[in-house]
Amino acid sequence: VNEPPGGAERIDKMLMTFGSKRIKRNVRSRKAGIINDDSVIGLGALGKELTSLNEEDDESKEGAADQATDLLRASFLPAHHMDAETVQGTYILKEVVSEDVFDFIKKDVQLRFIHEHNKKLVRLYEAISKKEGKIEGGASSFFHSQLQRLRNMDLLSNESTDLLIGLLYMRHLIAFLKGRPKILQKTIKQNAELCNIPMQIYERLLHLFTDEGTMHEKAIRLRTQHHSQKLKLHILCLALILNNFILDMNEISSDLGMDVGAAQTLARQLGCTPASAMTAKLTVPLTMPKAR
Repeated sequence: VNEPPGGAERIDKMLMTFGSKRIKRNVRSRKAGIINDDSVIGLGALGKELTSLNEEDDESKEGAADQATDLLRASFLPAHHMDAETVQGTYILKEVVSEDVFDFIKKDVQLRFIHEHNKKLVRLYEAISKKEGKIEGGASSFFHSQLQRLRNMDLLSNESTDLLIGLLYMRHLIAFLKGRPKILQKTIKQNAELCNIPMQIYERLLHLFTDEGTMHEKAIRLRTQHHSQKLKLHILCLALILNNFILDMNEISSDLGMDVGAAQTLARQLGCTPASAMTAKLTVPLTMPKAR
């Protein structure tokens, strides 16, 4: 599994070593908890920095740029297997969700739905749709299509259980994404309740998709552009897994808060290629876009 090698600290070290003065200043400001427009570093700013490194003739700098690109990508992407021989082996649901969260949601699903068999399936629809409705006024096209698939499954099968777990975790990610950043100034319990996310899962999302910071001398959690892109990649990855690694971007783009073209571009970061103007498909061997 490819996990971030060294995490944010190692990426900061690379940027402080090879980055421009502006990038170095942004890193120092972020660590000091100072928020300004430049300190919100996303793919665009880092992409320009990597491009400038790649244009150097010095082979050592080219190697450093490649390493920085790998580190940056590792900090964004869900757990994955570059050497997988099948698409099913590239991104694995239990690894993307994490084993602890997977087991937590599985227990909840089994207690509330599976043990009550098909007569309670409607409750599941209502549970997911109601939670999603608090975000956008109704379940998205992607959720509707997945719930229709569920109607034709054996609710006691592993396939249906995985689909339920994936949908519920994906719902939590979308709720976290749609929540305005200012709610992060509230207590963790208040934030979790506002997003209707179980505390155990909410704490994991804070760890993955925010950084510690300060505002008016108070400790808060910050979600920068980097974190938002990372969060959207995780949502997109889950959708790929649940839909057998091919996606109609019309169904998922509204959940990501972006248009179809931007969603297609994001899917390329996961190794997808456009199957059509509206569709993205994952292929093996897993090939990531190079910094240009």
